[in-house]
Amino acid sequence: MAPTRPEGQANVLLSRDSLVSFASDLSSQERRDILDCLHYSQLRADEKRDRRQSWVSWIRLYQAGLYNNGFTLSGALEHKILSIHDPRDLHAVVRDAIQGTGHQALSVLADSALKALLRSPHAQAFFQDWFSDGQSESMQVVPCCADENGLIDVMICGIRIQTEGAVRSSFSRPTARMTITINGGAFRYSAQAYDPYRNKILQGLERYALTYFDSVP
Repeated sequence: MAPTRPEGQANVLLSRDSLVSFASDLSSQERRDILDCLHYSQLRADEKRDRRQSWVSWIRLYQAGLYNNGFTLSGALEHKILSIHDPRDLHAVVRDAIQGTGHQALSVLADSALKALLRSPHAQAFFQDWFSDGQSESMQVVPCCADENGLIDVMICGIRIQTEGAVRSSFSRPTARMTITINGGAFRYSAQAYDPYRNKILQGLERYALTYFDSVP
């Protein structure tokens, strides 16, 4: 799906399977670098693993894409498995998981972004098949903000949802047990550290784009 922004959320971007949110003080270049590396990391992970079959391995490869391209690992997101019955509770699960790492500002950003998505017209389209019986889906929630020293914290909150006992119904009607698996980590971006990798990432994205268009009948 094409990148979209939940209504009224200029600093939130829904791109493919990632919900990325930025604090308002991040520059356009900083945002572009982070988005490019996230996109590249997802494409690389997709090449090596099937996320439906090996999600834990896939999310680790996704994070390695940041670590191997100038981002510094600054913390781990506790691996958790828990259950909910209402998709509207998803934002609280993510907020609490990120809060547990001590990153209060990032948890607020993630909570606001997910709430905006869940109440937006895009929610029905994005989640349309997620809550069918036996369905397994995943996404990344990625809040980004600068700390007091000007370094930018980037949280990768990977979410895998396995649905049991659902029937097809409206998005807002809780009908299923959803097992949520959370895995991820905290990273730091600086333009200086990322600069040696920027051209590699851009060239890689161009190569992936050409490969995609060459494969179109």
